[in-house]
Amino acid sequence: MSRSGRGALLGLVALVGCAQLWLLDADPELRELRRRAVELRGLDFVRPVALEWVEPGGVREVVRAELDEMLEPRFARDYRDAWAAVGLLPPDIDLVETFLEVNAEQIAGLYSIARRRMFVVRGPGEIDAPLVIHELVHALQHQHFGRVLELMQGLRRNDDALLALAAAAEGDATWIMLAAQPGANGAVAPGVLESMRVALQLDLERPVGALARAPAIVRTSMLYPYVAGLALAEQRQAAGGLDALLRDPPLSTHAVRRLHERPATGFVGLPLDWLAQRLEAQGCALGHDNVLGVLGVRVLMSDHGGPARGWRGWRGDRFVHARCGATPELLWVSRWADADAAAAFAQAHDGIAAAIAERAGGAPARARIHGRDAIVATPGIEALAGAAHERSVFRSFADLDAWIAADCFPESPCPGL
Repeated sequence: MSRSGRGALLGLVALVGCAQLWLLDADPELRELRRRAVELRGLDFVRPVALEWVEPGGVREVVRAELDEMLEPRFARDYRDAWAAVGLLPPDIDLVETFLEVNAEQIAGLYSIARRRMFVVRGPGEIDAPLVIHELVHALQHQHFGRVLELMQGLRRNDDALLALAAAAEGDATWIMLAAQPGANGAVAPGVLESMRVALQLDLERPVGALARAPAIVRTSMLYPYVAGLALAEQRQAAGGLDALLRDPPLSTHAVRRLHERPATGFVGLPLDWLAQRLEAQGCALGHDNVLGVLGVRVLMSDHGGPARGWRGWRGDRFVHARCGATPELLWVSRWADADAAAAFAQAHDGIAAAIAERAGGAPARARIHGRDAIVATPGIEALAGAAHERSVFRSFADLDAWIAADCFPESPCPGL
């Protein structure tokens, strides 16, 4: 959680190397906060949790240590190049430095999934009790709903699913944090909830500092789990309790938007091995693949002046980047509710293709329709696009159990389980 009530995705930065390790049961004040978190969340701790205090001046160094491990140079380069090819990152951005700058400025506390430990930035003055309780709820989530948090820790090629799972986790923890505010008496007052919504929306619309300097997709991805998560938590709390949010979380930002309808989430599996072989014969190399989802398409359209409704009818997508010398190539296959929705997206994309190409430094991609699928390809990969689409696999899952039973298709083997 950040100083302004928001921060990095849960697990993105697991701070390491701090001094002042505390066992929560060893200090009376922390022991009381632990008891309060258990009371508010209705879950018991089944194993000890440690807390490390972080001095404000030392945040940047510990964030860098973790980012260097999580975003190793080759992965960071491939990830950046893929998101640049699709149009959402500048091709020359230092992604590690960007994440470092934003997280170092925003982080006030977090729970490390990998280390099963809490980290809280502590300045002069009293302990921020609601913030500590927020991180304690993440520890409780890990102990009682480990499948979801471990999956979040492992996903590296489906940012859309990661954002949806993070919204569930952050919505839960933020709801309890609001219930822990002084004078709240264990309930979230409508006025407090609305104030948090307004503050988060303001951060999205009028960011300052490192957030304002970051690309829109970075800024939006950081804030989305809190904005969307609060709405999820309010719905689940009203429907009988927060546990359901972690037992059966949404699998996409599309499902987050329509949680009350419980829509199935579509997944696209591209024939990556087949593509890699054919591209290699052309002197090209296949790069990173990922998923934009509804949120990513919305940001893409906003970034490049596309229509506000260009994402309507999304039912699944996956894109992959390829390097052909200095020219970035892109193949992006998406499925839509019907042929009309696919055509609307294709038209919207073609309208911003030149702007994307100017930013990415390549040739404009062209979208074509096959039934209710849209196939976007740059010239260097276009000859393979039709055959790649024929070899693609399309599946949908109504819930987390079904997705995991299918080995977390199409990112296999299912990580963290």
